Formats: sequence, structure tokens, C-alpha cells
Amino acid sequence: MQKKVIDQTFLQGKLFRTRYFRFYFLKKKLGKITICPVISKKIFPKAITRNYLKRVIRAVAHEKPETITPANIIVVTNQQIQCLEMKSLYNEVKKSWRKFLVWAEK
Repeated sequence: MQKKVIDQTFLQGKLFRTRYFRFYFLKKKLGKITICPVISKKIFPKAITRNYLKRVIRAVAHEKPETITPANIIVVTNQQIQCLEMKSLYNEVKKSWRKFLVWAEK
């Protein structure tokens, strides 16, 4: 996602929060969903963990892409996610994504 689109999504998009994530959501007229996971080095210092979490977020989002209208989505992790084990990251991402989809449909 381009910096211009990211800035526009942060400024004009709607915000949805869960325990471990913040979702910035801006609908588009045409195209498909674009997902931009943001994970700070302060939260996960190792690139392996950051990249794993990014892959998990994208995988969960692309499981059912037809369930959401075309949009730019930025997923920002909260610092509380550090407490989770690697095994439970996938389940937490999936739960948060489901909650986000219900909210986004309104």
C-alpha cells in the first residue's frame, strides 16, 4: 500500500478496536480489499515474529475475501499482544477479524 493511501486511511477511515488490534477501515469504490499490517519493533524485536504475524493477518483476511466490500484496511497491533504465545496468535487474529467483519458490515 502506498504512503499516500495509508495516510488517507488513517485520517479519513473509521477505527475499530479489539483487545490486541486496531483496524483502520476506508471503503473504496472499485477493486479489492487491501491489507496493511503494522507491527512495531518495540512490540516484537525479532523480524521472524513480525513477519509471521503479518502472514497470519493476511491469511485470515484472505480466507473469505467476498465477505467484505472493497476497502483499505490497516491492522495495527497493540502492546498487549506480547503476552500471547506464538501458538495462540492465529486464534486471536481470527477472533478479532470476525469481530471486525461484523462491525464493518454495519
